[in-house]
Order: sequence, then structure tokens, then C-alpha cells
Amino acid sequence: MGIVFQSFHLIPTMSALENVATPLELAGVTDAFKKARGALDTVGLTHRQDHFPGQLSGGEQQRVALARAVVAQPKILLADEPTGNLDGINGIAIMDLLFSLRDQFGSTLILVTHDPLLANRCNRIIRLHDGEIDHKVTS
Repeated sequence: MGIVFQSFHLIPTMSALENVATPLELAGVTDAFKKARGALDTVGLTHRQDHFPGQLSGGEQQRVALARAVVAQPKILLADEPTGNLDGINGIAIMDLLFSLRDQFGSTLILVTHDPLLANRCNRIIRLHDGEIDHKVTS
């Protein structure tokens, strides 16, 4: 399972490449950095692989977080407010990239969002109201 956090949760003392390679290294994958470079290439950030999170824009940080989430080609991709900390232009770019990665890896994408534009791109929408499923809404 890959997870994309709203606040990115990148390790500040590691480069983009190291952040993406970390889950693979923890899993004992021998070519972790090669796969991490490929994931960064997929999100268009090969040229920023040696930069630290503090040197990246919010959109770039979110793309590194996406690369980290999909580097192991997960069956399930969980995203918590993936556009919540981004401006409109970067938010749309991340939406497009998220759905593209879902299709590329054949992952099931589970989103948590308040953004109706993002929610409306999903095949199924389950709305919660006061912590309970709103049964009046069908999708």
C-alpha cells in the first residue's frame, strides 16, 4: 500500500531521491535507488533528485511524496487531501498525475478530500457527515 499524506511528510535531511528510496530500502529491495530514480522520472523530477525538501516548491514536494507512494507499485494507493496544501494550478497537476499513476500501476485509489473537483473524478463517492456515512447521497 502506498500513502500520500496531506502534509507530504518528507524527511527534511534526505534528498528527494533518498526520500523515495527509503521505503524500498526498508523492504530490502537491492536496486532501491534505481527504482527511486524511475519513480522521480515518472513524476517529472529527475532533475531535482539531489534537492532537499526545503529546496522544493509545495507542488514538487507533493510529487516526491507521490513518487514515494507508488515506487513499489502498490495495489492500493491511499491519498489524504493530496491537493489540500497546493495552489489551484499545482492542485490540478497533482490530480492529473494521481489518476495517471493509478492507471499506470493498476492501483485502487482511495481518496479523502473536501475538494469537489477531485471527488467528482472518482468512480464512487462516499460522503461522511458527522462521522457517519450519509445514506441520502448515491454515486
